[in-house]
Amino acid sequence: MLKNAVRQYEHHCATTGAYKDRFLVVDGDRAEQGDWPIEKLRREAAHFKITVCVQRPKLEGLLLRMLPGMEREIPDVASTETRLKSLWPSYQKPMNANELGRKFSLNDLLRVAGVDSDLETLLKSIGLMGKL
Repeated sequence: MLKNAVRQYEHHCATTGAYKDRFLVVDGDRAEQGDWPIEKLRREAAHFKITVCVQRPKLEGLLLRMLPGMEREIPDVASTETRLKSLWPSYQKPMNANELGRKFSLNDLLRVAGVDSDLETLLKSIGLMGKL
């Protein structure tokens, strides 16, 4: 993932210019299954000025946490989708942006960012929260 992100960034720099900030968003469960632990991935990414943002345990975990009162939950990978579907029966993978927009608000995302430092860093960088 990191090599591909660096390659894409270098191509973008050569054709259109550099980004102000660079992020690599990874699912925690997939990153941990790879060759590198997340902390090693963070260190290696930092050499390229890329910030790693980990979704715990994966995207469905973030969606579950965006539901009211669930922001502090960190479900295990095996039960994440089951728990999400039990609280949001119409959830289907993949979910398009319009459907996500009807389900969640910016406040839902900000509420989760209040307890998730990776998400907070990302949202501050793109201007959706107060500056870093």
